[in-house]
Amino acid sequence: METTGFQKRLWDRVLEEESRKLRAQTPANLRGAMLLPVPTAASRGVAQQQQLALAEECLQRLTTQYNQRGWSRRVSIIRDIFESVQPFTVAVNTVVQASDAAAISWGCLTLVFTAVLRFASFWDDLQSLLQDLATTLPRLHAYTDVYHTPRLHSTLRIVYCRFNGICLKTQAFLNEACFAAVMRLQWTAFAQTFKRESEELRKATIEFEKEVTLASHQEQKTRHAEILANLTTIQHTMSAPDGSSGSAVVVENSFVSNIHLHRNEKFTGRDDVLAQIHAYLHLAEEGTDTGSASGKKPRAFCSCLVHAIGGMGKTEVALEYTYRFRALYTHIFWVRAGSPELLARSYEEIFDKVGLLPESGDGSQTQQMSQAQKVQGTLDWLRNTSSQWLLVFDNAEDPADIRPFWPASPTGSIIITSQNPELSQLTKYQVPLRPLQSAEGARLVQSYLFRGGSEEDAASKLAAALGGLPLAIVHFVGYIARSQCPIDEIAESLKERLQSSQIWDMVDASVSASTRAYEHSLATVWDLALHRLSSDARFLIEKIAFLDPDHLPVDLFARRPSETSADSKVAVDVDALAWQYWEPTRFNDAIGMLCQRNLVERYMSPDGDCLKTHRMLQRSILQRLDRTPDKRQAAFEQVVSILRRSVPTINIIGRSDNSQFPVYAKYLPQLLVLHESSNLASTDPGTSRVEAGLGFIELVADFGFYCRTQDETTALPVLRSAEAACAEMDKDREWSSSKDEAKRRRFLKLRADILSLISVIVKPRGKAGQAEAFAYLDRIIEIRSAELEGIPREAWTEEQTTNHHRALVDRALTLCYADRVEEAARPMEEAESFYASVGNETRRQHVRMQYTWILATRQDAARAKAYGQEAVDYMTRELGADNPLTQQARSRFGAILFTIGDVEGSKREHEISFKWRFLRYGRYHDETLGSLFCLAVSKQHLGDLAGAEEDLRTVLQQNRTSEEWREADVYRVKYRLFLVLELQGRRTEANQVWAGIQEYLSTRMGETGEALLLRSRREIAEVLDGDIVTLDHGRTAGIWSNGTYW
Repeated sequence: METTGFQKRLWDRVLEEESRKLRAQTPANLRGAMLLPVPTAASRGVAQQQQLALAEECLQRLTTQYNQRGWSRRVSIIRDIFESVQPFTVAVNTVVQASDAAAISWGCLTLVFTAVLRFASFWDDLQSLLQDLATTLPRLHAYTDVYHTPRLHSTLRIVYCRFNGICLKTQAFLNEACFAAVMRLQWTAFAQTFKRESEELRKATIEFEKEVTLASHQEQKTRHAEILANLTTIQHTMSAPDGSSGSAVVVENSFVSNIHLHRNEKFTGRDDVLAQIHAYLHLAEEGTDTGSASGKKPRAFCSCLVHAIGGMGKTEVALEYTYRFRALYTHIFWVRAGSPELLARSYEEIFDKVGLLPESGDGSQTQQMSQAQKVQGTLDWLRNTSSQWLLVFDNAEDPADIRPFWPASPTGSIIITSQNPELSQLTKYQVPLRPLQSAEGARLVQSYLFRGGSEEDAASKLAAALGGLPLAIVHFVGYIARSQCPIDEIAESLKERLQSSQIWDMVDASVSASTRAYEHSLATVWDLALHRLSSDARFLIEKIAFLDPDHLPVDLFARRPSETSADSKVAVDVDALAWQYWEPTRFNDAIGMLCQRNLVERYMSPDGDCLKTHRMLQRSILQRLDRTPDKRQAAFEQVVSILRRSVPTINIIGRSDNSQFPVYAKYLPQLLVLHESSNLASTDPGTSRVEAGLGFIELVADFGFYCRTQDETTALPVLRSAEAACAEMDKDREWSSSKDEAKRRRFLKLRADILSLISVIVKPRGKAGQAEAFAYLDRIIEIRSAELEGIPREAWTEEQTTNHHRALVDRALTLCYADRVEEAARPMEEAESFYASVGNETRRQHVRMQYTWILATRQDAARAKAYGQEAVDYMTRELGADNPLTQQARSRFGAILFTIGDVEGSKREHEISFKWRFLRYGRYHDETLGSLFCLAVSKQHLGDLAGAEEDLRTVLQQNRTSEEWREADVYRVKYRLFLVLELQGRRTEANQVWAGIQEYLSTRMGETGEALLLRSRREIAEVLDGDIVTLDHGRTAGIWSNGTYW
């Protein structure tokens, strides 16, 4: 029976039935949106459109989408999800290769992920389901290959049915209305349907396993009977291989191998990889051949390349395959393929192991054969034998070395392991070996340490920190085993390159090499590959080590002259040469060498040509550079120059202009990694840091302005490092008091820019953040004044004047955050007048929007509403509704309307603001939560208590705090929920909420028990609002209330 064909037909049939069933249940007006038509010949076009089986393609497309919209910091979440999906992709492809229906189904699943990536709280369940199936499907496939029982096929059909049903129902649910669907997801019947279907799928899988156990017992019983029947007829057959002189002894049905490596009992994971290799090598199914001694027809010749960077576990995977599937072969041979000499010696060994020595005339065997004759004899035997043989070419380097040893055989199987993907030109299939998933890595750690569940999370973090590289994991585990230190202590040390490098370089730290098939240590694994690089290739890999290992645009390094931006202002350090792009031919030659060594992978993403490499390779290169600080400094400055060349200087005056935003979004991950890899943020006093220089500080300032407009806080560590670098540069006032006026003013401007950006980020972080912001702002005003020292006011440039007033406005805004509103009035009035005088209407409207807060607290309702509406309308018209500054103004206008008592208008603005932030930043971003809280308060006062309760409970689902969403925010939401429940007369539930916040209120108000209960509800709300909750999350009591609504 052709089981592979059976599985394909079964899958197609189930998918067709589930599609028709769902179509019958779908309203007619929605059927046109279905992306899963009944699989027919006409559906092939759709299948081609939805051919997204490679999870990496999906990942890169989504990465681009997030980068373009300023969501860079959430790319890691997408990556984690799709890395967990990748083994599932392999499993599905193994089961149903070249199936249109499977392609459509996977396309559907991809669309599901695309639509709902930011709703991880629900999709964690789907991710877990896929991870389970990734290991389950290959096993089910293998079972049905071995056992052919009707009940087994029936239970497999149920598994397929449940899985396809989940995919189709999920997609249909989202098609109804994507945004509305995900918004109401957790409260819909679909959530329960998903849980129910998942449970049914789990039960179906268990039933399948039970049927396998029964089939296994039946098969063993049958085989036992066959063995007893054949015992009397067993005989040894003598035969000579064609093409040899004399005769040789070949014992059919006996296992022959030259593998002396012991099985790695610690081998962990990789079930999907082994299943895929097995599928590739056994695509030609066995059939009956009465002419052969075994009664079986040999499988057709098949070959597979397993390639990856050094240390990824290629050799261990191949070794495990030889043990796990040895029953399928009569001969398995390990061929050392690192050089022609090793290959020839391995073939000599095979020749002797099989017993191919020709006999002399007197019947004795002679040893008079050259190495070349033995190699040829082995090739002849491989070509002519009917035995089921497997060759493993381990650690192959060059296709040219392998070709003379490649058997011209119609049968047999070959596995090649190599760092060089170009060897795929020899094989029919290839399997790129990926890093271990964190769960697999954790199991590998625990298999050596036996620490138990108490350190399971630490083991997972260690594996993730080591990039899932098995060799690195085993190395560090060896150190942990010897020192008996906690796992999390070593995981934490990886944050400091100096500490981790000491362990990295320990030759005897790793688990004994005698227990591993791989000969290299962590310190030497890439030595040979790096040693053989050309000067250009070495230059590139050293620069790549400073940048994002997962998504590095090629256009940082190479562009055609016509692609070079003529209007990009380049501002590099005075001592650094501006980067000149390489011609594509030169770049391709260098990168080709890196790809050949599997040090770098090149791929196309929707935003263009990109590179990626392994994090541990990066760490190894950086540790090498740490030994020569001068060389490291030169490399760092070159990377700064490379990045500066692609990034325009920010337009300070017109910073609301978002035309430059896509460029900053694209390259922001590069800056963050550059900062981390340069050790600038290291807290280890023994760590040698690079000198930042003005070029890097200018780069940080430009990216900081972009992050400020996008509400990105990821740049804060980089900004703090830049400020520390400024302080270090000016510790002797060498720059701020320099007689070189251009040098002095350039430095002062940059330092003020950096401090300004830091103050904006820390300002919303409670009283401590406000105090820090005030200190920075006072220093900024001092620096701006020094920058303008000696220049008549009428000679100030527009940029200098803008920076001066911006410092005053930023300080005034911080006063508003501290509830010191009246103190902010005068500097805001002066700034508005200045911007009006120079014709900068965008900045004027921005200041006017903030001045409206002052009018609102004065209850100057008419002017507050008019000013606020004018500012929002102007920004919407001139900047666009999707501009972050426009949405910031809209959110503030909603808060102002509430303060003056226009609750209906406040609700309208907050609804718009919430929807935009929800789609832009995600459900759990602090400003999304703040908008939803303000929306709930408006609903409460408008009598929509059920809606207010629903919104408040949604906010509370974010049950963790951060620098932006603080403890004060959480307890304020809980108190508002208490009020809403109380208004609904649900005293029991309200008291339960009160009990949870009473201790916090006692701490904040200094009262307990009855004294606390005697305080009015409004007084408590004022205390909770206070100045500890950022103004951007909405304050509704005290000076921010009209007395009626709070």
